Amino acid sequence: VAGLLAGGGGEGPGDGEAGAGGWLAARAATSDIVEAWVAEGAIRRHDLVVSSDADDIQAIAAAAGRHLEIDHP
Repeated sequence: VAGLLAGGGGEGPGDGEAGAGGWLAARAATSDIVEAWVAEGAIRRHDLVVSSDADDIQAIAAAAGRHLEIDHP
């Protein structure tokens, strides 16, 4: 992740995105705010997610009534 961020290939959450990620984490009853933020960003931008935690991220998206396309590394 650090390499992606250093190369400009990633973004950090702004105030609105961070709040939406927190709302999504609460709605999904998860304490994993990073996965909630990944799901929120992917939902908002219609991104493909690459993750070894596909089930967890999909469950978070489902809590928002959405489905994400997730690939495994």
